[in-house]
Amino acid sequence: MNYLYIYIGQLPEYIKFSINSVLSVDKNANIYLCTNKESSYKNCNLINLNDIKSEKINYLTDNNYFKNTNYESNPLWINSLLRILYLEKIGEIYNLDSFVHFDSDIIVYEPFDRLSTLVKDDMVNITQHSANQLIFGYSFFPNLEITKLLCKEVDLVIKNIEKYIKDNLGNPLNEMDILGKIFKSNLNIFNTLPILPYEKTPYIFDPASYGQYFGGTAQKPRKVFSMRIKEDHHIVGREILSKRIKPKMINNEPYVFHNDEKYKIVNLHIHSKQLNKFLPNNYKNYV
Repeated sequence: MNYLYIYIGQLPEYIKFSINSVLSVDKNANIYLCTNKESSYKNCNLINLNDIKSEKINYLTDNNYFKNTNYESNPLWINSLLRILYLEKIGEIYNLDSFVHFDSDIIVYEPFDRLSTLVKDDMVNITQHSANQLIFGYSFFPNLEITKLLCKEVDLVIKNIEKYIKDNLGNPLNEMDILGKIFKSNLNIFNTLPILPYEKTPYIFDPASYGQYFGGTAQKPRKVFSMRIKEDHHIVGREILSKRIKPKMINNEPYVFHNDEKYKIVNLHIHSKQLNKFLPNNYKNYV
């Protein structure tokens, strides 16, 4: 399976743990590391984002609606949105019809082959964060056609962003908000991956809250085992706080318990960036 990493800016040290986790657990993994900075990582197909151009990318770059807002100082917001548009062009140029994509602070514990029954081949498969947000905790793009359709919808929102900002009480929309808007308006684009054990699927995915439960946040890394989740508007966070489910690490791998049954978590979204604390058992250095 193809795995696309997109990072704009200096590559953080922790991304190597994410890439190594994929190569350690998925022997069929083909890594594409897409960045606008130089990298000497091995066992990756390196793509220079400076060579990737499109009308959609240029428009967003030239019309950065985060300027003159409280979000302008943090490039995360514009870069997270740009990476969606890069997915389309990279897929086109490098003939990548299908691929897995997630944020760069993800640790993976299962190969994609074991997840094939949980994804649809005609929709973007993605984790849902809250009622109004989708997040790249884990996603699978099955074909270039659906990737193009999503980017067309994202571009349409961007070009009408003033209306959406007005509807959002004057606050800029981040990429999770925009994906959520599209999810609610077009039921034919997204398939949400299972994130709770209630569906009794063999595996569940982490949008963000399981990783936050285990590892804390960048501002408050977890030093001792204590409740760190406060976001009860997040779907998974609400269930953890209610104690209807219980996440637990067993032999260095994540599970969630419900009604005395355990379910394997495919990935962890480590907001604390301390990915080295959550490596899979068969972890090796490849990059």
